[in-house]
Amino acid sequence: MRTIYITLIGIIISINAFAQISNDTTYSKEWSNANQEWINFDRIISTYNNNVLVSELIQVYEYTEWINYNERDYYYNNGQLVVEKEKFWDDNHSEWIENYRKLYDYDVNGKLLTITHQNIFNGNYFNSQLETMKYSADGKLIEKEVQTYDEAWTNFLKYQYYYNASDLLMEENLTYWENDKWGDAAFTVKKSYDNNGNLVEKVKTKNSNNKEINLVREEYVYTNNMLSEQIISEWNKSKKHWTNKNRAVYNSNLNGYVCSMMNQNKDRKNWTNYLFTEFAGSNEPVTGLELADGMTFSVYPVNFGKLARIEFDNPHNEEYFVRVIDENGNLMGSVSTTDDVVAIDARKFIKGIYFVELQGSNLYSGKFSIK
Repeated sequence: MRTIYITLIGIIISINAFAQISNDTTYSKEWSNANQEWINFDRIISTYNNNVLVSELIQVYEYTEWINYNERDYYYNNGQLVVEKEKFWDDNHSEWIENYRKLYDYDVNGKLLTITHQNIFNGNYFNSQLETMKYSADGKLIEKEVQTYDEAWTNFLKYQYYYNASDLLMEENLTYWENDKWGDAAFTVKKSYDNNGNLVEKVKTKNSNNKEINLVREEYVYTNNMLSEQIISEWNKSKKHWTNKNRAVYNSNLNGYVCSMMNQNKDRKNWTNYLFTEFAGSNEPVTGLELADGMTFSVYPVNFGKLARIEFDNPHNEEYFVRVIDENGNLMGSVSTTDDVVAIDARKFIKGIYFVELQGSNLYSGKFSIK
C-alpha cells in the first residue's frame, strides 16, 4: 500500500498582523517537555528593498539544519502590492514549485477592490477564489464577499463590518451562500475597546435558531499603552463559563517595541510553554494585533488507497471548501463540508507532491507527498 507522508501546519504567526514591524528574521521555537528547553521550530527570513517587503522565506528546523518549506514573493506598482506568489519546496527534486498567486486590484483612490487567487497548471494560472471588497461613502470597509471557482464563480461566504461613531470596528458578521441567497449571520465577532482605543475584548459567537452561542473570547492586556498579554478562552457549555486555553505574553525593549512573544497552553491549573517567537531587526510598536488561527491537518489512505481521508481542525463546525491539487496544478478533488473530515477520491493519485487548500473563515494551505 502506498504511504502518504504529510506535513503538518502548526500555529503560524501572521506577519501581516505586525504590519509596522520591520524584521530581518523571525525565529520560532517549540518547548521540549523532555529537555525542559526551547528548541528551534521555524524561521521567516524577510527581504526588503528600500524598506519595502519583497519576499519571505519560511524554513523549518529538522535535526540539525534549516529546511526550506515555502516562500512568498511580493510585487508592487506605484507603491501598491499587485501580485503575491507562493512557492513550496520539493524535497525530492530540490527545487521550488509554484503553488498559487494572488492578484490585487484597486480603485482610482487606491482602495483595495478585489483579490483574485489563482493556482498554476502547466505554467498557466487559473482562478480558484475571489475576494471582493465594498466600502462606505466615508471609505470604511463594510463588506467582503468570497467566491470559489469550479467551472464558474460561485458565492461562498460574506463578511459584514460595523463601526461606532469613533470609526472603531465593533462587529463582524460571517454568513454563507445557501439556496441561491445569502443566509443569516452564521458567526459573529463583537469587539470592545478601552478609552485609548485599544482593543480589550473580542468574542466570537455562533448563531443557531436565533440564539447566540458563545465560542471563543480573546482578552487583551496593556502595560503603558503597549500590548503585554493576550488570553484566549473557550466557552464551557456544561459549566457555562469561559475556560482559558491559550495565551500570548509579549516583551518589549526599552523603546517600547515588541521583541518577543511566548505562546502558552493551559494545562489544568497551569500555563505550559508551547511556542516562543523572537523578532529581529528594527521593530515598531504593535497596533491592531491579531494572532493567526492555528490549523493542523492529516492525510492518510483508506479503503485500500482508493480514498484520501483529510482530517483538520473545525471545532465550531464552520463550512470549509476543501481542494487537493497536484504539483502540476491539476485539481484532484474538491468538496464542501461543515465536518472536520472529508474523503477525496485518490485512485488517480500517483507519486509526487500534493497541495491542500482549506477555505473557511480563513484560507489555509499545506502540502503532503506520496512516495
